[in-house]
Amino acid sequence: MQLRASWIQIKAGYFNLRYSPPMLEKIISLSIVSPLLFAGEFYLHHFYIKPKKFLEISEEDEGVIIKDSIDTLVLKD
Repeated sequence: MQLRASWIQIKAGYFNLRYSPPMLEKIISLSIVSPLLFAGEFYLHHFYIKPKKFLEISEEDEGVIIKDSIDTLVLKD
């Protein structure tokens, strides 16, 4: 029952953010991604979070170069 309540709150938070822009990266990380990691039990045994090392990803699409970076990396033993 507790897990279901968490999902409902995360979903409600998402829709609240969606209808009151701007949806900035840090806000999404704090309000959506972090609760999902807890609800999905990614902080429990067999999974661990590695400290952020800058990792840039780059891809070209129709002559436009798209760049981004990885903020969170979840690994499994």
